[in-house]
Amino acid sequence: MYRINLYPEYHLARRDQRRRARQTAVVTALLGVELLLVGALVLSDATLRQRIGAVSAELPGLQVSLAQNGDPCPGFSTAQRLAELLESRVVWAPKLAALADRGGRRLEFTSVSGRLEGNGRGALLTIAGACKDDGGLTEVRRFVAALRSDARVGQDLPEVALGNLEGERETEFEVRCRRRGGEQP
Repeated sequence: MYRINLYPEYHLARRDQRRRARQTAVVTALLGVELLLVGALVLSDATLRQRIGAVSAELPGLQVSLAQNGDPCPGFSTAQRLAELLESRVVWAPKLAALADRGGRRLEFTSVSGRLEGNGRGALLTIAGACKDDGGLTEVRRFVAALRSDARVGQDLPEVALGNLEGERETEFEVRCRRRGGEQP
């Protein structure tokens, strides 16, 4: 004969036991997937480091071979000159965005000009403006300090200097951001 337990506590206990078993299965499955992902990351990191090491070991030999053999293909010297031009170029859009972000409401820019200098490796960004509020010198100094700390400007133009200041109530200023001709970006 079969024994049947019709008490409600028995059904509640069985339901709780099944729910805990399902929760345990889900957590175990998630942990397994996470362990697989971590293992894949470790494996790909090791493979990438191995490839970087192999390429780094080959670079000196390739440089010697290039020096001995000259141009490996007809367009190589042109490509090399283009790469040098790309390294020395200045992208002006992030610098102008930094001016807009760092200027504040008390500063008014009257002119902004950017140009390349010398052999194309030097660059100069000149910002002229005015601060009409009292304490304008403090605001201008804050602006210069903000430009110096901004990576968008400092990446290509590491020298940020305050030019001239004029006026009594209206503080006119000029800020020069420069990269000397011999520096690399």
